Amino acid sequence: MTEIFDVLLESGLEVYFQGQKWGICDKKYVVIRDAGTIPVYSNKAGVQLIDIIGYVPESKYTEIEGLKEAIKEAMKGYQARPTGEEGPVVPDNTNKSYSFTITYEIQKLL
Repeated sequence: MTEIFDVLLESGLEVYFQGQKWGICDKKYVVIRDAGTIPVYSNKAGVQLIDIIGYVPESKYTEIEGLKEAIKEAMKGYQARPTGEEGPVVPDNTNKSYSFTITYEIQKLL
C-alpha cells in the first residue's frame, strides 16, 4: 500500500493512511484503506482490495468529480486495477465533508 501512497502523492494529491487524518475537512484529500484479501481460483492466489476514499469539504461539493478523476488518472500507471466498485457520495457531519470510495485490486500470492 505504500506504493499506492507514493503514486497518489506524486500526482499532487494530499494522501493519508486510515487513521492518520482527524478533524474538520478544510481541503480535499484521500485516505488509503486495506479492504481485505479475497482468494481467487484456489487458496494460493488472490486479490488484495484497496479502498481509496476521497474527501472534500462540505462547501466544495462540486470538487468531487475532479477528485475522482485525479485519483483514476494517478492510478492508471500503477499495477492495481479498478474493480468497478465506486461507493456513493456520503455526507459526514463529524468532519464536515463529503466522501466517496473507489476500490482497486492487486493480484497477489496468498
